[in-house]
Amino acid sequence: MLAQTAQNGSGRTAKPADRSLSPHDVIELLDSHARFLEGKRGGVRADLSLSSLEGFDLRGVNLSNAKLAGASLRCCHLEDATLVGADLFGADLRSAHLVNANFTSADLKGAMLRGADLTGANLTKADLREGTLYTSGSTGEIEQNSADNTGFDAHRAVLRQADLSGTKLSESAITQTDLRGAILRNVDFSGADLSGSNLANADLTGCNLSNANLSGCNLRGADLTGATIENCNFSEADLNQAQVEGLDFSSANIAGANLTRSPSSLSPDIQQRLSNHYAWMESFGAEGERAVLNGVDLSHVDLSNVDLSAADLSNATLLGTRLSGSLLVMADLSNADLSNAVLDGVDLSGANMKSACFQGALMRNANLGPADIRDRNGSPTGRTWPANLLEADLSDADLTEASLVQANLGGAKFDGANLMRADLSEANLKETSMAGAITDDAKLPSA
Repeated sequence: MLAQTAQNGSGRTAKPADRSLSPHDVIELLDSHARFLEGKRGGVRADLSLSSLEGFDLRGVNLSNAKLAGASLRCCHLEDATLVGADLFGADLRSAHLVNANFTSADLKGAMLRGADLTGANLTKADLREGTLYTSGSTGEIEQNSADNTGFDAHRAVLRQADLSGTKLSESAITQTDLRGAILRNVDFSGADLSGSNLANADLTGCNLSNANLSGCNLRGADLTGATIENCNFSEADLNQAQVEGLDFSSANIAGANLTRSPSSLSPDIQQRLSNHYAWMESFGAEGERAVLNGVDLSHVDLSNVDLSAADLSNATLLGTRLSGSLLVMADLSNADLSNAVLDGVDLSGANMKSACFQGALMRNANLGPADIRDRNGSPTGRTWPANLLEADLSDADLTEASLVQANLGGAKFDGANLMRADLSEANLKETSMAGAITDDAKLPSA
């Protein structure tokens, strides 16, 4: 008999037992269990706890609700088997063949799965948390069996809403797997390959994702609060609406990722500088102070419709930042990186964008023309200040219907950019590169 211990519900003790079963014994148990599942007379729930079934061929069997705690199923063939609700606490499934097996709602706490093939397996709502099985040896000594699932292998498996809290899955391959809504708190995924997996609304709080590969993953609505993401690969991942506040993406690969952070994810110091700047703009300098954000990382922050006019954003990192409809009139963006930023409808009139990078940015209907110079009271002086894009890189940017009137575009790169219906009247195009640019219906300076 197995008894639950009081050790946080994560351990069990078991009496010694000799459970080496012959094929005949197993067939009888399966027949009796089938009658049990069908509600027929004489049916008995299969109890294979602590049994040795290593290498057995159990393909397609139905062991739903069976007792398999502590069983040795190492190298066992369980392809297409049904183990819905089965008790597999502390079971040894190392190198088992579990292709397309159904473990829905199964208790797999402490199960050893290293080297198992879970391709196409269904582990929806399964419990894979850590657990320890304590057994009495032949001489009465206590033996402890804990799972080490380093090297766990699950390709195109279904782990929807499964609970893997605290498990060690470093260096595992869990590719193209359905982990929607899974509970993955404090899981060690260091060095694991989760590429192409669906982790929408998963709980990844406190996870170790250092050096992990999450490229192409769906992480919409996932909670990554407190996760370690050093050198993690999030390229092409969808992190829309994911909770990423406080995470340091500086060493992570977020190329092509859909990642939007709220301003509240910024440090208190940066938030205060932004707040002071808004007050400074609204009061025409009477209150607050101009924002100096030189070299600050504002990547993937949603700053749509804010007023950052005259702010110092030189050398700032604004990768994928959303600034649609924002005001950056006369702002300093020299040497800033705005690759893949969303700048539709932004007002950059008179801004200094010397050597800034706008590769792949969306700048449709953006205003990069001259700014009206105003006095301290905000009244026009009749003078203007042109935008400076000297040696800026706008390769592959979308500038459809953008205004670049009188802009200094000397040495700038517009290779592959979309300039349809853009207005470049009176702009300086000396040494400007437009290889492959689309200029249909654009207004270019007269020769």
